[in-house]
Amino acid sequence: MKRSKLVVVGIGPIGAAHLAVLRKKQDFGEVELGICSRNPKVLAGDLTEVPKNNLGIEVPNCYDTTRVSTYSSFEECLGDSSVTGVLICTPTATHYEMARRAMKAGKHVLVEKPACIKPGEVENFRQLLGEHPGIVCGVGQVLPYFYDFFALRRLLTGKTGITLELNRFVYANNPISSPEMADQIGSAWMDLAVHDLHLARSMFGWPEAEPTILERISYSGYVRRVKVQWTFPGNNTVVVDAGVKDDQQEPFWHGFSGDVDGRRFEYRLGWEGVRYSTTPDDSHPVPEWDDSRFAGSDVPFAGEHHDFLKGIEQGELSKGCALDPHAALDAVTLALQAQTFVPSLSYVRNG
Repeated sequence: MKRSKLVVVGIGPIGAAHLAVLRKKQDFGEVELGICSRNPKVLAGDLTEVPKNNLGIEVPNCYDTTRVSTYSSFEECLGDSSVTGVLICTPTATHYEMARRAMKAGKHVLVEKPACIKPGEVENFRQLLGEHPGIVCGVGQVLPYFYDFFALRRLLTGKTGITLELNRFVYANNPISSPEMADQIGSAWMDLAVHDLHLARSMFGWPEAEPTILERISYSGYVRRVKVQWTFPGNNTVVVDAGVKDDQQEPFWHGFSGDVDGRRFEYRLGWEGVRYSTTPDDSHPVPEWDDSRFAGSDVPFAGEHHDFLKGIEQGELSKGCALDPHAALDAVTLALQAQTFVPSLSYVRNG
């Protein structure tokens, strides 16, 4: 069977993480690999200037260009008939249009979260999926592949009367907290909250009512932080608190806490993988995807790649797959409901 050829488009912190893990799959003979970048140093095999990711995945300073196809433009990549699929790791504002172009060119697509940030693009994206039934399109919501979030999802799915608080913050000096990034990512809230909203929706379904805004902080039209509450079927309450936190000591951290069956649980993952956890789940479940060739921080990304490649082989993503694009678009819809301020500073300047 011919191996799929996947091209990582955009080599920033997340793109480089995908590349590092896919190179191991390439070493196992499971995939052919390519890179698409406008950075000539990256195309020459030099990754020293790529910013570090916050997931604990080590990215080497260089790669062997004789084993990796390189493309200096997206058009060149899409024009190569040997390319099976693309992993879109470019700024969020470009996701929908690049996914549209790739699917039109007959390429399978794995696009990083959020799938899009503009209200009109959500329905356009859904329509796009219907127009290309033979193309596999997934959205990389990597957290469901982490052990702790997998455990939480297994623990709470189908339960009632749950109170759950999901937190995700960057410190004020993190790049995505900058208003100058608004045109690329929409807001820190949009970039972060879609993870938690995707998790909540996957466990409890669709909220029963509009969200209750508990707190919202904006700066010149740029949303810095939102704390919002949803009520889900089964008397389940979820509070999502995400954005910029000025009094934080670490560049980034996320976690969850709540009550289930009369027991309190709490989890926090800090910068560089430092974890704190007191969960009521004593069974230590193993995620559905497991490959002993991958370990630690590699596993979630390897799980994504496994499900994407399996989807390409099957002609569709498996039922309940965490890459489900409709679930990811639902998360964007919920995030937009809670973000009533304009997501772009250019709109403020022009308005």
